[in-house]
Amino acid sequence: MLQATEVELFLLAIWFDKIPDKTIIWYANGDSLAPKGSKLELTSRGSLTLNDPKGIVIWRAETTINRRAFPVDEVSYAEMLDRGNFVLVKSDSFKSYEWESFYHPTDTILPTQVLTGYLTSRETVSNYLKGRFQLRMLPDGNLVLNTIGLDSIFTYEAYDHSHTFDGDDRENSGQLWNMMAILGNFVHSKTQRNGSSTNSWTRIWFVPEDICVNIMSELDGGSCGFNRFCVRDKGWPACKCLPWFYESENGCVHEKVHNCELGGLKPEQVYDIVTLDNTFWPTSANSDELQPSNEENCCRSCLNDYNCVVAEIREGRCWKMKLPLSNGNVDTAINEKALIKIPKFSNSEKQIDDELKRATDGFKEELGRGSIPETLHENGDPDD
Repeated sequence: MLQATEVELFLLAIWFDKIPDKTIIWYANGDSLAPKGSKLELTSRGSLTLNDPKGIVIWRAETTINRRAFPVDEVSYAEMLDRGNFVLVKSDSFKSYEWESFYHPTDTILPTQVLTGYLTSRETVSNYLKGRFQLRMLPDGNLVLNTIGLDSIFTYEAYDHSHTFDGDDRENSGQLWNMMAILGNFVHSKTQRNGSSTNSWTRIWFVPEDICVNIMSELDGGSCGFNRFCVRDKGWPACKCLPWFYESENGCVHEKVHNCELGGLKPEQVYDIVTLDNTFWPTSANSDELQPSNEENCCRSCLNDYNCVVAEIREGRCWKMKLPLSNGNVDTAINEKALIKIPKFSNSEKQIDDELKRATDGFKEELGRGSIPETLHENGDPDD
């Protein structure tokens, strides 16, 4: 098991071990890390279980029949195959393996592995909780990317399709195309006989080209979730909260809630306006348009509107928006300015805010390798 945090919590995982970057390609207990003293064992009943020090089951190998999970038992031994598939075998079995990690993928598939279900991203690079992104092979042969609701696991509308469905001839559909239709495709040179290797994976292919604008649904918050905006950073998208917002499980929330009663004060005595250039929420549903308008009038209108949290000014028009905001984006090609209304605070509160931003790197969450499904190849040729 790999140590997943600094407080000695562990992850049952499979990873590339003979390269500098110990890349995890499968994990069992991302939503329930194992404390120190936990044990993985093949029980006398032939079940593979991960138990905490008190003997409570954290994870066990299961199979699903008619949407019900049943433990796999009567297993004689477990084996790690060369291609990265961890299997459970019955000694008298003449059929396929009783259980295999290839049939229970997490966020990665490997060469020779066939995707029959779906991949789900992890929350961040170092957090193995379930993320918002999913890759699914549909029964009609289409491979799609979509977001999901974390609480309900509701599947939202797909934002990328492989277009491999052939309605006239099912033999021409995309059931065998899935190896090359993953969001990110990476290669790594083989380890030399002397043990040397290159230091990192090389990305050779990915879809969509710009996830910041590919997800424009009003229901799921877009690529970054609610009240965030998406920034392109060295080829990968990164998510940032609005000023004076902080991270939550499904987006960003106010650090300090707006008051509808100002106690006799003027709005400009209670709120400040912070500007963000080239930042906009193009399809956020909670908006009210004013035209004609300029930046000064737009700012004043937002300050005097209790519901307004963000206003956008572009081409003589003003859009006032209330929470939650969806599909936030930063694009230097768009001449637009966002006006963010934030509560005024004392010097002590400002000091706390500055410390929070330093501790959380500006409340930034990377969307790249940790948050989006990917496929890995251990050599320089993706077809080998």
